[in-house]
Amino acid sequence: MDSILITKDFNAPIEQIFELLSKHDTYNVAFAPIQVERIKDALDVNLPDGVGSIRKLGLGKVKPLQEQITLLLPNERIEYKIIKNPLVKHHIGIITFEVIEERITRVNYTIELQMRLPFVSKLILAQLKSGIKLGFSKLLIYISSHQLKYFINIQFRTINDVRIIGGLEWSDFSLHISFIASDDIS
Repeated sequence: MDSILITKDFNAPIEQIFELLSKHDTYNVAFAPIQVERIKDALDVNLPDGVGSIRKLGLGKVKPLQEQITLLLPNERIEYKIIKNPLVKHHIGIITFEVIEERITRVNYTIELQMRLPFVSKLILAQLKSGIKLGFSKLLIYISSHQLKYFINIQFRTINDVRIIGGLEWSDFSLHISFIASDDIS
């Protein structure tokens, strides 16, 4: 059986990257012009793109590939498989997530493929690898364009004249609050 592994580091928290890659609609951005459409919701009404959901992939009205989500472990792992395709003997996609630093997430995307026709798997996997690398680059641009950060610096004094300094930092995806008491009275 043949396989590929694509690894990409994203400058964003693991929660944000998992949220993006667990949504079927994200793949319309990442893999355009390929279109992805959810045709069956997951059993969990709160996670319609979760375990058991099925998506179709293709161009326009022609979407011959169907993938079913088989595992969804928040901020850890997503697995899917191709279903209802007589040309595919075995296919599984595995996406894992790893915190490298506080705001850096590593994504490992593995695809195992065995086609019924010999030698076809390697050709398809080569195309998939190229497409996924390009798709990850598109996601990097998308993420960076949606991470607008805002800052507020706050200073105040308590009744006992202790100076408190700190601030708020937030973006579309996170909020950080920090304050410290300072003995420096100026």
